[in-house]
Amino acid sequence: MKLKILTNLWSPFSEMNEDGQFIGIAIDLLKHVAKDLNFTYDLFLPRDGKWGSVSSNGTWNGMIRDLLDKQADASFAPFTVVKSRAEAVDFTTSYYFFRPAISYKNHLTDSKTARKLLFLKPFSSLLWVLLGLVTLLVGFVLRFFERPANKFIYSVEHLFIFGSLINQGGSITVNRGASRLFLSAWWVFVITIVATYSGNIIANLAIRRVSYPFNSLEELAENNEYRLVLLEGAAYELIFKVVNKF
Repeated sequence: MKLKILTNLWSPFSEMNEDGQFIGIAIDLLKHVAKDLNFTYDLFLPRDGKWGSVSSNGTWNGMIRDLLDKQADASFAPFTVVKSRAEAVDFTTSYYFFRPAISYKNHLTDSKTARKLLFLKPFSSLLWVLLGLVTLLVGFVLRFFERPANKFIYSVEHLFIFGSLINQGGSITVNRGASRLFLSAWWVFVITIVATYSGNIIANLAIRRVSYPFNSLEELAENNEYRLVLLEGAAYELIFKVVNKF
């Protein structure tokens, strides 16, 4: 017995090689079924190249139309089962399940300005401002503690404090116990800040954090910048035709 079998191109399930022969997972499955049930077959594509969707007047296209018109005996292809299709033709048990995804134009590429300011991302703007104010304040406090013993100028003291934040040493020595205790506390603070900054900057470089333009189909429908495009005659065209709310 020789059957007329429909398929449609969808790699890696059904595709055509350089010799014009059909290959793929669905084709391999067809070969096993044909061997077990002892039949031969001719493979061909649907007349309009579509998978099968129904219009408002109830007319089908694609492979469903060819099956209903008895242009083919069966179909071996990655055919998605939906209610309207199942009411028109019979399906076997599904042998593959997948989760669809939406592809959209890329707005995630960082601008040149954003890349140049990447070193500022580990901390918020408020934290940078507070860190600058604390650096100035610590410089004045250190001068207050050491004023009787050392004649530091403001620039040297603040340069020493700033240098400690970027892991640079300094030539300033302190003589008073209060100054040493104060600097010890400052160094503990610096170690914490530097460790936090280093960890965050490495994380920002290693893991790209993105914000998506929409998080649901409802948001996509309300977004004027994006328009949803579906493959005509595919299963999701049928799904979106009957859905009332995303």
